[in-house]
Amino acid sequence: MVSVNFSKGARKFIEQRGIKSIAISYIEVEAGSIVGIAKDMMITYGRPVSGEEFLKVMVDDIEVFLDKRLKVSGKVVIKKQGFWRFSGLYADGIMIPI
Repeated sequence: MVSVNFSKGARKFIEQRGIKSIAISYIEVEAGSIVGIAKDMMITYGRPVSGEEFLKVMVDDIEVFLDKRLKVSGKVVIKKQGFWRFSGLYADGIMIPI
């Protein structure tokens, strides 16, 4: 079972925006001919288009969808980063597969 928590800042961010679902997705971005493909994760607000590749975890009244291709290392903590209009969420405790 995957454990997911929110920091105080993330909880406030979510409540202020009325977010009910969060998707943490694995992405591959072409980074140029020398580098090749960069692998990362992306957090979006809302349900994923295809829920089959995701593990759904309920945290209080928020749905958190974790891409099954990401590796969870311990507890996942979703935190707020940035300030004002430049703020967003990121996740600690998730490793990107190589």
